[in-house]
Amino acid sequence: MMRLVQEKGYDFLFSGEGGQVLSSSTMLQIILQMKNHDLIWKKLNGSLPKQREAMIEVKEHLSLIGFLVTFESEGGFLYLIIN
Repeated sequence: MMRLVQEKGYDFLFSGEGGQVLSSSTMLQIILQMKNHDLIWKKLNGSLPKQREAMIEVKEHLSLIGFLVTFESEGGFLYLIIN
């Protein structure tokens, strides 16, 4: 999944087991502009249910400001991609 996203040049936010978080610089900038960005990052570094909550918050924010977003879950990993 990661290779495909990088090859296509999509902006992304990945999170997974052990509080791992990886994002594109554009996605990072968008999150930092969100109202509760500190709480979102805390959730992203938390348990899988907390990561899912944070991803859904980011997805809803992106959708409200006009981005087309894909949200997927694969095992213990979550993927949010701006198309």
